Parts: sequence; C-alpha cells; structure tokens
Amino acid sequence: MIVRKRCPHTGDVNFYFDTEPHLPVGSISLCGTVATPTAYTWRSYSDEEAGSGRVRDARTAENTLLEKLAHLTSGPVSTLA
Repeated sequence: MIVRKRCPHTGDVNFYFDTEPHLPVGSISLCGTVATPTAYTWRSYSDEEAGSGRVRDARTAENTLLEKLAHLTSGPVSTLA
C-alpha cells in the first residue's frame, strides 16, 4: 500500500510504501503560491520510466502519480492520510 504524508515545512506531499516509511517513491509540489497556485508538479523516484510532470490541480497530480506507481504494488493502489 502507498502512504501519503504532507511535509509540515515545505507543504509537499510525499508518497511512501507502507513497508518503507522513510524512503519516498514520489512527491507532489505546488508551483506558485498558496494564494495563486499556477500548477502542481508530480515526481516519481521509483524508476526512470515514470519521471515527472506538471498539471493544473492537485487531484490530477495525485491520480497521475498513483497511476505511474501502480505497477510497483502487488495489489490495488490506495493511500492513507
């Protein structure tokens, strides 16, 4: 299972496997400011094929990242807050 945690210092959302809670496999960062967000950048650290991308909203960024990470999990992909 993939676990989602928000960093209190940067505001980035990091994604981890529940079996390895200290090594992120992906992240989502806000581009712009909280008042005027311009985009969200998602990054996968798991393999070179997944890579990174930029989208307009956080939900799309999360869905895209989870889709890219799905091949690494043996079961369905879900996140815990």
